[in-house]
Amino acid sequence: MNKKELFLSFHLLKGIGYKEKNRLLMKFNYSIEEVIKFLSKNGELLLPVNSARKIIDFCDRKEIQIIAIDSEYYPKRLKEIQDPPVCLFAKGDIEVLKEDFLAFVGTRRATPYGINATEKLISDLSGFRIGIVSGFANGIDSIAHKSALKFNMPTVAVFGCGVDVVYPRNNLKLYKKIVEQGCVISEFIPGTKPKPFHFPVRNRIISGISMGIVVVEAREKSGSMITLNCGLNQGREIFAVPGRIFDKASIATNSSIKRGEAKLVLSGEDIVEEFSFVAISEKSDKFLRLSDDFVEKYLSDEPKSLEDLIEECGLDYGALITRLSYLEIEGKVIKNGYNQYIKRG
Repeated sequence: MNKKELFLSFHLLKGIGYKEKNRLLMKFNYSIEEVIKFLSKNGELLLPVNSARKIIDFCDRKEIQIIAIDSEYYPKRLKEIQDPPVCLFAKGDIEVLKEDFLAFVGTRRATPYGINATEKLISDLSGFRIGIVSGFANGIDSIAHKSALKFNMPTVAVFGCGVDVVYPRNNLKLYKKIVEQGCVISEFIPGTKPKPFHFPVRNRIISGISMGIVVVEAREKSGSMITLNCGLNQGREIFAVPGRIFDKASIATNSSIKRGEAKLVLSGEDIVEEFSFVAISEKSDKFLRLSDDFVEKYLSDEPKSLEDLIEECGLDYGALITRLSYLEIEGKVIKNGYNQYIKRG
């Protein structure tokens, strides 16, 4: 058996949960051969090798890629959770899985406010090296994917069925675009039909891939709140768009802000400022060339607040935060404990 067959057979193996499988893989430094040897020492281990080979043949014919947990394409943050799947099935450009991602989740019954908020936040984020992950459902999920595609951002759809099963069916056009410009992934073998219990399970992958989760509109006891709770357990940053206190679609988001679980966000900059390592997109070449001039003209050893800088340079808040974030990454600017900026000597 080759390594792909071994990893997929282990992925399919019944009677051992993903948490225990991950523990064993980590124990043996992801050597699948050593894991199988260890499991076989007390008797013959009946691996579903024939099933694995049939699935591999099917995937080869349908241009579906199998990404084992030791692959360079396996999302690095997903690998860190307690119960990552041993293998992912993917359709599309798996190179995008190397990017940093934010998850956008929300109700299937999105209001015009929720739609506009999602579009605005992703527009704000489009100048950064960030991809968008969501669950491909109607409503906020679909709007998030469409907005990412509109602004040429990487986007990944996490399915609660096989990657070759389009659900909901009315998203077929969106599915084709994501496969062309992004990636569809699932832990479920190709051909698996959507089942209600699949979706709560897959939500841990949406949060697991991401460095943070943005909840736009959500009701209590919804799938979005399951994703939020997964994110909290995984140590992810949580963000929420506030809504009107009378709107049922905003009950959960407002409550998560009130409880201190989520940061209230009004712009993409409110999100990015939590991640100092996020780089400016390579498409912002003109912006990068202007940065050194900005430092020389407006910054010095004297601390300056955002209000001071806005008044001096004339940039709006969003553009200024974007510029300062890049300069912090480059080590040309330091932010002190009072949110004031100083030129680094």
